[in-house]
Amino acid sequence: MRKRNNSPTQDNDSSVTKTLPDSSLKYCNKIGEGNTDSGAQYNSADPDKTMGRAFRSLTPAPQWHCMSLKVSFQMSCIIHGAKEELSVHSVRGRWHLTQTSLHKTHLQALAVCVGPGLITFCCLPQGRGLLWRLRRMLMWLLGFYLAIPVIIKFCPSIQAKLVFLNFVRMPYFIDLKRPHDQGLNHTHNFYLQPEEGINIGVWHTVPTHMWKEAQGKDREWYESTLQSFHPVMLYLHGNAGTRGGDHRVQLYKVLSSLGYHVVTFDYRGWGDSEGSPSEKGMTSDAHFIYQWVKQRIGRKPLYIWGHSLGTGVATNLVRHLCERGTPPDSLILESPFTNIREEAKSHPFSMVYRYLPGFDWFFLDSITANDIRFASDENVNHISCPVLILHAEDDTVVPFHLGKKLYNIAAQSKSLSGHKVQFIPFPVSLGYRHKFIYRSPELPHILSDFLGTTHPHV
Repeated sequence: MRKRNNSPTQDNDSSVTKTLPDSSLKYCNKIGEGNTDSGAQYNSADPDKTMGRAFRSLTPAPQWHCMSLKVSFQMSCIIHGAKEELSVHSVRGRWHLTQTSLHKTHLQALAVCVGPGLITFCCLPQGRGLLWRLRRMLMWLLGFYLAIPVIIKFCPSIQAKLVFLNFVRMPYFIDLKRPHDQGLNHTHNFYLQPEEGINIGVWHTVPTHMWKEAQGKDREWYESTLQSFHPVMLYLHGNAGTRGGDHRVQLYKVLSSLGYHVVTFDYRGWGDSEGSPSEKGMTSDAHFIYQWVKQRIGRKPLYIWGHSLGTGVATNLVRHLCERGTPPDSLILESPFTNIREEAKSHPFSMVYRYLPGFDWFFLDSITANDIRFASDENVNHISCPVLILHAEDDTVVPFHLGKKLYNIAAQSKSLSGHKVQFIPFPVSLGYRHKFIYRSPELPHILSDFLGTTHPHV
C-alpha cells in the first residue's frame, strides 16, 4: 500500500506573508515548518476518505484572535467556528477567508479541506484597531439615531415635554419669590388659583417712576396701583425657563420704563406654579389672569404681549375674547409662528430628522396626539383687534419666514379688516435673534406709533 504523504508542498509565491506588516509577521507561521512556538499550532489528522483530501486541524493559541487565512489553490474550503461560520470568497484564483469577530473563547477549531498547496495562517493580538472602534461607534450612533423616532412615536408624552420644555428651569437657583434679586425692586410676587388645587406664580411690576413708593409695599398696594392711568401689558412667555428668565426680566424693565404696568406669570407646570402643562391649561391660565387684571383696571388700556410659544397662547386667548365680544386693546406678537407643526418642522432640533422618511408620522403626529396645535394661522381669522408682529431676520428658533407668513395671513383676514396689522422686521446686522428684540432703541417708538400713545417716562 502506498503511504499517504501528509506534508504540504512548498509554495514559491510568498506574497501572502509579504503583504503583512512586520509587527504581524511575528505571529505568522507556514504549516509544516514545525514551528510550534508561534501563534498557531498545526496538528495532522487522519485522512478524510469521504472527501478524498487530507484533513488538517488548526488550533489558534488561546491568547490570539484569528484574523486572516489565505489558501493558494482553487477549490472549496470549509471553515467552521464554534459559534459562527467564516466567510469565504475567491479573488483572482486565490481563496480569501477572513473573520475578525471570533472571540478566543468561541474559536475552538478550524477544519480545512486541503488540496496541493500552501496554507498561511496568521494570528494577531486581540487588541481592537482604530477602524474597528470607529465602526462600532458609528453603529451605536446609528442605533441611537433610529431609536429616538420610535420612542417618541410610542411615547407621545416625551414629545409634549420637548414642546413645552417646562422642566428646563433657567436661570437655575433663583428664588421666584424674590424678584428684587433680579433687579426688579418695584415688583411684587404673589399666587393666584385659576382652578382648585392649582396655584400659579405671578409678578406685577409697576412703572419705573413709582419704584421708590413701591419699596416695602404689600399686595394690596400693588393692586391699587392698577387703578392709575397707566396702561397694562400682560406678558405671556415662551417655553423653557420661568418668568424670571433674563431676557424676560430685561423686557419688563423696558416696558416699565415706558410707563406700563407689567403683569406676567408662569403657566401651570412652569417655575413654582403647580399642575402639568397643556395647551388648554396654558390658555385657561392666561384667560384667568387677563380677567383678574381687567376687573382691577376698568376701562384703561390692556395689551397682550406674547413671545415665541407664548404667541400661540396669546392668539388662543385673543380669539376667545373676540368671539365673546370683549377683545383686548391690542395684540403684540414677538417671534411668532403659524402653527406648532410648521414650527416643529423648522426648529433646529429637527434638522437631523427633517428628511427622514415618515418624519411627520413619527414626530408631528405625536404632537397632535397630545392635543397641541397652537394654530395662530387659524386664530388670526377670528381676531378683531390691532396686531403688531415683531421678528428678527436672524431668528433660528422660530424662523423669520414663519412670522412673515403669519403676517400675510393676518393682512388678508376678514376679521382684521379695518384694524391695524403691522409687521416690523429687524435686520440680521442687529443680532437680535430669537429673544433680544428688547435691546432695540427703536422699540419705544415702534410701540408709541402702533399703540397711538406717548411715553413721557422714556
